[in-house]
Amino acid sequence: ELYANTAASSTNGILICPDVWGWNGGRVRAIADGLSEQGYKVAVGKFLAPALDGGTDGDALPPDGDFSMDWIKQFPWETQRPKVEAALGFLKAEGCSKIGVLGFCYGGHP
Repeated sequence: ELYANTAASSTNGILICPDVWGWNGGRVRAIADGLSEQGYKVAVGKFLAPALDGGTDGDALPPDGDFSMDWIKQFPWETQRPKVEAALGFLKAEGCSKIGVLGFCYGGHP
């Protein structure tokens, strides 16, 4: 599952990997929409589900939640890889031949 803004007619895409507040926390979607206005097709992955205590729009931590190391440990690369590959596949299916990746905090971790 992901949030996408593919209004641009470009073949350039950006995958945004959000922080621990998830795919609809903070300004992540506003940043995605701003990048789309600049001519990119953009996808924001829902990478931290199952959410902790309902999360933010079903992903990651709730707005007033506290970080939990036990919770975050359930998202090793082996779990995240299929989600990332699916998001990249979505952008490719939208016609993107060049894709950049932008991550915030946890989403920027290698």
